[in-house]
Amino acid sequence: MERGPALGARWRSRYDGLRLNTFRGLSHLPRRRLPRAAGRYASRDAFVDYLVAYARAYRLDVRLGVEALRVEPGERNEKEKDFTKITFRAQGTGGMAQIGRFLYHLQTAKIPIRVADMTINSRKDGTDDLAIVLSISTIYLDPETDKSQQRAPGQSPARTGSNGGSEVEL
Repeated sequence: MERGPALGARWRSRYDGLRLNTFRGLSHLPRRRLPRAAGRYASRDAFVDYLVAYARAYRLDVRLGVEALRVEPGERNEKEKDFTKITFRAQGTGGMAQIGRFLYHLQTAKIPIRVADMTINSRKDGTDDLAIVLSISTIYLDPETDKSQQRAPGQSPARTGSNGGSEVEL
């Protein structure tokens, strides 16, 4: 989720000369380092470009105009055979259109998602300012089960042996 109108909106709004105060090697997201071209201390624009490229590379479905107020881990993660079920609670705000799109994308997600409980309230009467709280759970293939099935983003799931197992990537 992104509160602003574009990915990295908060970064885009900063002054032109802004640079990260941590060097490139410590300032990256999982599985994708900042490119060398960003320099030792990436500029504002280089970091925004990195965020956009990251979202594109991992096909992230970023919901614009929705503010995530809080995401908490659930009470427990449950393990069943090769899968782990993870549950978390999320809070956010947005207008009716943004909340509706967010819920539509949950409903049509490519991974199995279950919404256990959900509350939507108006933050201020007579306005299109809503708050949503929900509990979401999903399952994923435990990476310790079979590391040989790992794949790069965008590749088809690996097929192994006669069981044809595949990896679920979150």
